[in-house]
Amino acid sequence: MQGTVTLHFTLHPDGRIDRLSVRQRSGHEVLDEAARAIIEEAMGSRFDPFPPALPHQPIEVTIPIRYRLR
Repeated sequence: MQGTVTLHFTLHPDGRIDRLSVRQRSGHEVLDEAARAIIEEAMGSRFDPFPPALPHQPIEVTIPIRYRLR
């Protein structure tokens, strides 16, 4: 089983994550759910706040998570 799941979420200047969604499914529900779990686990804690050099506005993030057999 392999595939790529593309996730999208908002990262706030204080380190919070919200509005998690799957933009592209892998074709395998178990992989889609595993990818969501990675981000949902991070949502339970916070990322570090943005450094002063970055604008203090939320950032929209889209990331692919690729699963493949070796």
